[in-house]
Amino acid sequence: MTIWLRFTTLLVAGLPTLQETSLTQRQSPRRRQPHTLMHSLALSLLLAGGHAPAATTAHAPPTGPVAAGVWAFSVTAPNGAHSTLMGSMHVADRHLRQPAPQLIRDARVVVLEHPGLGTGTVASTPWRKAVSPADIDALRLHLSCKLPFPAQTLVNNVVETLLAQSTPVAATQLAYDGCDSVGYEPRDVIIQQAQVRYRIPLSYLETDEAVVGLEKRMPSDISGRGVHFALSNDAAILKADTVDALNNGDYAKVDAVSEKAFAAIGLEYGPVYDLMVRQRNENWMQTLPPLFDMGGAFVLVGAGHLPGKHGLIALLKTRGYILQPVQLQAGQGTTAETYHIGID
Repeated sequence: MTIWLRFTTLLVAGLPTLQETSLTQRQSPRRRQPHTLMHSLALSLLLAGGHAPAATTAHAPPTGPVAAGVWAFSVTAPNGAHSTLMGSMHVADRHLRQPAPQLIRDARVVVLEHPGLGTGTVASTPWRKAVSPADIDALRLHLSCKLPFPAQTLVNNVVETLLAQSTPVAATQLAYDGCDSVGYEPRDVIIQQAQVRYRIPLSYLETDEAVVGLEKRMPSDISGRGVHFALSNDAAILKADTVDALNNGDYAKVDAVSEKAFAAIGLEYGPVYDLMVRQRNENWMQTLPPLFDMGGAFVLVGAGHLPGKHGLIALLKTRGYILQPVQLQAGQGTTAETYHIGID
């Protein structure tokens, strides 16, 4: 979860009388018209999860009819203990089936990638040079449409804070989190709010400092262009393709969509994959086995961390864990459901 997702969590949590209807008055069509240019879903998908290189093997999608549930993996440890592993897209989308909050009620521990509080603002952000005034206006619009009241000063301050982060990841996620997602929440937020509600212990696979350190090694000109691309119609189409893939449990398709995005921005993928996916997966494999061996863990990571020979599915199987695709109960995925607003 990035600082942007954390901000929206705090914002809505501070509005206890907020109703879903007030959030959905200004919804726009699923596929927005472009700002132009193909330059960033790759970055957002990668930094929010990544994908495996084309040369690797992706997990085959489940066969048979697809019911209206949420795909995940039932993980059985060599000692017989059971846990759950689920992939996430990290941004909201009204078409993405989301897990029902109550499905984690009996979990022993919820495990996320990192806290998402960020590492603070910096005086100079080279990546911001690639963000145009029109892009900044669009970010303000994306934030404004999520508020049930006019608050331009608040909007301006939040956007400026995002633009002052050392990396563009939070700004890119706001770019993807457009007005068409108003009234819906990202999977990360849904699970973490359920974790708080049911008082389940929370654990992380890495620190914010570690993640930001890796993100800062990305070329600033390319990563900054990611904000611009995330506002385009091309990005909306690729996001919709990713949603369809996740709804079908098709991680090979998630991988293929990411491949298109990287090609679109002209990013040399190999080094980036090694940095943001392979290296992190290997680090996580120091933490995940003990959690799974104890059982009762609900682990949520970017879907791009799952497929391929360096993905968590393969890495866990080589250590003797059994992963079985399963469908879990779906909820509404709405802000009202996530924050228990107007629900007894």
